[in-house]
Parts: sequence; structure tokens; C-alpha cells
Amino acid sequence: MYKPLLCCLVMVGTLAVVPQADPLVLVHTIILPGVNGRIDHLAVDLQNARLFVAALGNNTLEVVDLQHGTHARSVKALHEPQGIALPPDGKIVAVANGAGGDLQLFNRNEFTTITSTTLGDDPDNVRYDARAKRLYVGYGSGAIVALDAQTGKRLAEVKLAGHPESFQVEGNGPRIYVKRAVCAPDSDHRPRSDEAGDDVARHGGGSELSDGA
Repeated sequence: MYKPLLCCLVMVGTLAVVPQADPLVLVHTIILPGVNGRIDHLAVDLQNARLFVAALGNNTLEVVDLQHGTHARSVKALHEPQGIALPPDGKIVAVANGAGGDLQLFNRNEFTTITSTTLGDDPDNVRYDARAKRLYVGYGSGAIVALDAQTGKRLAEVKLAGHPESFQVEGNGPRIYVKRAVCAPDSDHRPRSDEAGDDVARHGGGSELSDGA
């Protein structure tokens, strides 16, 4: 029977410019028991040495103990989990349910549900903004929504030209990069939409976000 597994690899590097036959070396294989179907996003909790796996095809969130290289637990009854975010306070794990249309916040130790916020079609990527203590979720035919990272309260939203398949929050600046589009939170940490660009982000411009319902 096919069993999904995680393969841990170590990159072997050298300062000398010489051919390397095996730049990646398999060091460990971790079986995910009872998991079937596609695996989507991963997120690592370095402080507690745990890996969180969105088992989309299995409708579960899998937790892996990286210190011992073992499967720790399975959180069931999700609906095509996709994006995962782990705010650094260590208290919650945020999971976007692609088929459920919501963002769930779980207690990171007991894995009980803290809250669930309805968003819309196909919530996907989830990012955490440490400066504003906000979660950002891309969903639908083109939108990113900002939520309070502790309560899941919907704060604001920006519309985009298409589904934000991937985006990143700027670490030392006010922008969110969405493929070829750029979003910039205002002074209240509410993102706003800038014009599409290539590699250069632009300050200012764009439309203000409407508050979330």
C-alpha cells in the first residue's frame, strides 16, 4: 500500500569549485501513517522542532516531530487544508481550508479550534506579518484579506486582478508582493493595492481597502 512520506535531505556544500555527485543527501524518511492523496504546504516550528504538513488530499493537518524523526499526530476533519502560518508566539497554528472557504486557528499544543473565519472560495497561501501581528490570506478570484492573528477577526481586504497563488510579506518594509502585483499596507497596517509591476515595488498610489465585514 502506498504510504506518503517525508524525505529529509541535507545539502552538501563546498567552497572549492569542484564537481559534486550528490549535492543532496537523504538523511531520514518519515512515514505519515494513514495519509493518502496530495500534500500541499509545509510550515516549520523551529522552537519546538515540529513540522506541520497540510495533507490536502487527506483532509488532515499532520504534525511531525523533527527531533525524533517521527509522526507526532494528525488533526482531522479539515477541508482540503492548504496554507499554514505559525506566528512566533508559539500559541496558534493558522490553516486555510481550500474547500471549506475559511481560516481556522488552532491551539498549537492541544490542537483544539480557537476560531474559524469564513473568507470565500479557495483560501490558499497564509502569511504572518510580525510588525502588525496580522495574518494575510489569499483567496478567491483575486483578493488578500488581513485578519487579527489572535482572534481571527477580519480587518480589511484588497482586491486583485487574479487569484494570489503566491505572495510574500516584505520583512523590513510595508509591502506584500503578489507575483507581478504589489500591495502596501497603510499606516494602520491595512493593505492597499498598487499597480502591477515587474521587479521594482513602488511607494504610494493605489486604492484604500474596504473594512472586512
